Amino acid sequence: YKENKMSLKNMIIQSKTAWIEYPGLKDFEVQLAYLTKDELMKIKNKATSNKLNRKTRQMEEEVDSDYFQQLYVEAVLKDWRGLKYKYLNHLVPSDISGVEEEDELPFTQEDAKILMDNSVDFDGFISASLEDIENFTRSS
Repeated sequence: YKENKMSLKNMIIQSKTAWIEYPGLKDFEVQLAYLTKDELMKIKNKATSNKLNRKTRQMEEEVDSDYFQQLYVEAVLKDWRGLKYKYLNHLVPSDISGVEEEDELPFTQEDAKILMDNSVDFDGFISASLEDIENFTRSS
């Protein structure tokens, strides 16, 4: 008989998305994409350039942290639903006086990056959710 062996390399999924509920904010969920270490390195490399250090006359790698954050957010934060305006003050101090607090803030990559840049809690939640492999391996 012929043994069918699949290599692990061919079985690893490079990217998989999952909806994850944000704790304490009813019906607010984010859609995150799991990225392999290799995919994360590609993002880091895109944001890295070589610069000449004039003192040592050596080439040094320099990571553009803002560009890295932009690429990272685009890669991992795909969507959200249920983010009511009234929830914003739980994430970052916000002036919501001009909107209906029960209405939802639509997802945009720009707003996703702004929230990641300005909310320690949101950034921490995203990081912790991405580190929990069970979020991406359990059956939906």
